[in-house]
Amino acid sequence: MKFNIRPLDGSSGRLADRISFLTAAGTVAWAAMGNQGFQFADGDVTSVPHRDLTVAAEQIAGLLCRHQDASLVIHPTSVGIARGDEATSADVYPPGAQPRIIVQG
Repeated sequence: MKFNIRPLDGSSGRLADRISFLTAAGTVAWAAMGNQGFQFADGDVTSVPHRDLTVAAEQIAGLLCRHQDASLVIHPTSVGIARGDEATSADVYPPGAQPRIIVQG
């Protein structure tokens, strides 16, 4: 499972393993894809890993709604980068400029 991050400006996207929600106080939530499936943490709540794409998409939507005032930090995968050799970089989206996030199996 991966996140396919598509900027709203029409530029090409990239695959990501992890999304962090960042405020001046630090990381307030995160979502990640791994060998066990999708998992997220939001405050004191950490989900159990699962592989249900529909539930994962709903949970990402909930995080985006609850943390509209946070910046998003997109941590790309090291395999399948859609924009060249940017395997060690991260994309940062300021509040209000959230990209389209597609949950892929």
